[in-house]
Amino acid sequence: MITFNTLERTDLNTILDTFNSAFSDYIIPLKFTNESFKNKLENDRINLNFSIGAFENGKLIAFILHGFDIIKGKKTFFNAGTGVVPNKRGYQLTTQLYNYILPKFREENISHIILEVITSNIRAFKIYGTIGFKTNRILHSYKGTVKKYPQESKYLIKQFEIDDWKKIRSFWDFSPSWQNNIQAINNVTKTHISIGVFENDCLLGYLCFNPKNKLIKQFAVESTKRRNSIASLLFDHMSHNYFSDFYIINIESSDSATIKFLENYGLSKVFSQYEMILEI
Repeated sequence: MITFNTLERTDLNTILDTFNSAFSDYIIPLKFTNESFKNKLENDRINLNFSIGAFENGKLIAFILHGFDIIKGKKTFFNAGTGVVPNKRGYQLTTQLYNYILPKFREENISHIILEVITSNIRAFKIYGTIGFKTNRILHSYKGTVKKYPQESKYLIKQFEIDDWKKIRSFWDFSPSWQNNIQAINNVTKTHISIGVFENDCLLGYLCFNPKNKLIKQFAVESTKRRNSIASLLFDHMSHNYFSDFYIINIESSDSATIKFLENYGLSKVFSQYEMILEI
């Protein structure tokens, strides 16, 4: 018999083991350790009171992990992972999980749910479409190994703490996705490093990354200072002082300038995702 319930009373090790089983044969296989899974819970703001599991005879066989935040004054959830263990697929468990939890979300006045699905995962894309999710934008992710030495420059490059998000926002050509947004970075400031290019104490460009998993969270250059090699200075500095192999996820497909820079710098696109939204 299959039952459904939220996950706040489910042991984290059980959730982790089920997650790793569900994603063991995924398009991009994933395997979390206890530490990296706890980091994911923190970074994605996962709330187990609103995450949902399917249980067969008391054993967790499928789940949806939901992150929660208030964005622009609206209660918002992010699907930080939907998984079904391999031998239980084909039973419409994802649909059943949402059928169970959506009435509870409406009671809580949740505005919408955001998720990301790899574009080649046609089956999942169709399932989410049937549930009511609509495509909002396409996001590209890149990786590469680039060892470059810092260039001679008139600018100062240094580590700094981001404390003026209004200024940072003015650099953006698109809003960062859930895992890379302001809330995500503020939640994990102790594990991330930000470096900036400065001219007379004025920030011209910045790059924020996690040195442990070599993941770049954000980078941008002030619009009037572009084409001055500022982005290259940032990446060269990171490559020389921290690591030369790195990842950057969820660049909006419409940002042709950033995409051109990354490709010219030597990074390769590894996958693309649909960002989808369900209005509740």
